Amino acid sequence: MREFGSHALAFALSLFVAGTIQQFAMVEILAAHEPQTALIPLAGIVLVVSLVLGLVAAWAKSASALNLASACLGGLFFLVGAAALIFGAVDSSPGIGGNILWGLAVLLDVGFLLPGAVAIVIQWWLLRHLWRHRDALGRPEVP
Repeated sequence: MREFGSHALAFALSLFVAGTIQQFAMVEILAAHEPQTALIPLAGIVLVVSLVLGLVAAWAKSASALNLASACLGGLFFLVGAAALIFGAVDSSPGIGGNILWGLAVLLDVGFLLPGAVAIVIQWWLLRHLWRHRDALGRPEVP
């Protein structure tokens, strides 16, 4: 139960920080008027990240698996963001509505992937600390 509390704390803290970054970025960078509706998809992204890292932390035999899973999630976010920007730049054209995909790509990167990447780092750091704490106390690994 103690480790469930640590996972729940990692989720809550990463959602709070990612949501704060998202709201600030959407208001200041994207000039959004009502950005609070974007918190629900971000919560879904942070939940998926939390589930993936939580499962890896529960089933892994060492902390290096958590490092690898975090790096893979970060790489996936980077690839999705880069692909969105490439498709947005390629599809832009002069005239009305010519930059719609570019705007959506920037929204995806600034509004969701950047806060999601911050959530990955926060959860990785907290769960890595859990591994070190558990190893220092000599507690058995989670089955």
